[in-house]
Amino acid sequence: MIDLNNEWEKELCTRYVVSEEDADVILQQMKKRKFDPNLILGVTSRCLYGKPQVILCKSLHNGLPFPNSFWLSCPFFVKMAGQLESLGGVKKLETYIKENSKAEWKEYNRLHVKIRINLTSEVELNILKKNNLSLYKSLYDGNIGIGGIRINEEVQVKCLHLQMASLLSLGFHPGQGWFKENISSFCLNYCNAKPLRGIKHGSKRFI
Repeated sequence: MIDLNNEWEKELCTRYVVSEEDADVILQQMKKRKFDPNLILGVTSRCLYGKPQVILCKSLHNGLPFPNSFWLSCPFFVKMAGQLESLGGVKKLETYIKENSKAEWKEYNRLHVKIRINLTSEVELNILKKNNLSLYKSLYDGNIGIGGIRINEEVQVKCLHLQMASLLSLGFHPGQGWFKENISSFCLNYCNAKPLRGIKHGSKRFI
């Protein structure tokens, strides 16, 4: 069972505030990537040096839903994710989840729907629902999970960058064992990460 409580909103107002230094670092990290700084809401994970690893993004961008709540910004992990993908990492992670945690996969993606809703004001939700009902239903009624992944019986991780960003931000992931096996330094950063408060996974509450 995964759940959210009102501590989520408290976290957004305190721990994830972006400083001027953070903003400068993020701009450098994203310099050669297609990214709009206006998407930035906060920083959900930092490296051992205090620099941003994952960005918390707005759920609406230019009036349209933005499905990536967490964006991997750390150049080291971006490079590692790309290298793993070139070695068939996407398929390997999908296989790992199918064999070890398929039941948790759907629930994990539904958690991202809840997160997306919590990042959207009631006014914004009502406007989107009125102006584009199909988009509203797809992204806020539980059919679309992490980064636009459709929630069904298939296990589709889309890309490793999305999944790494989610693990670092939330503190857990159906495929976290695979990541720890394949990136030793990822384990170090993951173990030192402080996952989002107010989120419950199974019998353990991450606070």
